[in-house]
Amino acid sequence: MEKTKRRKILQPRVLDELQQQVLLDTLKNRERDRMLVHFCLRTGLRNSEACGMNIGDIVKFGNIVTTLEVRAAIAKNKVSRRIPLVNEVRDAFRDFINWKMERGEEDGIESPLFCTLRTRNRLAPRDFQRIMEAASNMLGLRFTPHDLRHTFGTELYRATNDLESVRIALGHSSLDATLIYMHTSPDILRQRFETAFGE
Repeated sequence: MEKTKRRKILQPRVLDELQQQVLLDTLKNRERDRMLVHFCLRTGLRNSEACGMNIGDIVKFGNIVTTLEVRAAIAKNKVSRRIPLVNEVRDAFRDFINWKMERGEEDGIESPLFCTLRTRNRLAPRDFQRIMEAASNMLGLRFTPHDLRHTFGTELYRATNDLESVRIALGHSSLDATLIYMHTSPDILRQRFETAFGE
């Protein structure tokens, strides 16, 4: 009898607020890595989308954009989408761009936003995976770039209860892929029970 091979599907993890802060604090002296993690936690970009960002996607006419356009060329399904950038991310990008300029990195509109530290080539998705491995190992945990995306999607759904907004922000072509973000934490479930059945 032929055994069917089953691929183990790992459920992405959600970083709680403390884990997010500890992760960012761990990277406080690594400007590029901290900005990359912060950026993904607040936009839900895929690993390849974040690495594919150019300076011109973030800076237009000398200012940090208020709405980020994920170009079709780097989007997984080749469909562009627009994501608001909250003020804390825009402020962080101002400091990050200044840091890049102090390092003498290229600042053309098609220059990579995130570069390798030595060669200053575009950071590759595998590089981002290594950054997350190293940072999370220091915490005794194991987080991936996709966990940052999953954290964003979960937080957006919890804040809005609007699955369509999550779908649009994450660039899913259908709601089927977005349904994973409907999971409810025990604390939220308790609050809803108390609202429904409490005195």
